[in-house]
Amino acid sequence: MEHLLEIPPDLLVGHWRAVQGPLTIDWRFQGDRTFSGKIARRGEVISDFTGTWMLEGTWLYSEYSGDSLGMIEAGSNDRDIFLEFDCNHFVVKTSRGKRRYERVQ
Repeated sequence: MEHLLEIPPDLLVGHWRAVQGPLTIDWRFQGDRTFSGKIARRGEVISDFTGTWMLEGTWLYSEYSGDSLGMIEAGSNDRDIFLEFDCNHFVVKTSRGKRRYERVQ
């Protein structure tokens, strides 16, 4: 029997970080369904983005409103699926593979 994840949107709100090789990805999900984030490579910020998010089942939909460094085009959309979720970490499958995020306190 397949186990379905339950992801209360309120638990997604907060600051989350993933580290993959030289990249550090930070997301800040707000309760008003907006987000902001940064991507850094070896400590140098290469993306500083904002947008809106929506959670539908185990799918996270993101629409980017801008990136002050131009890495992500305004109007771009992502659709990621949660593979794991609890109040301290989550794993999503993105278009570029799996990524594990930890809650930043």
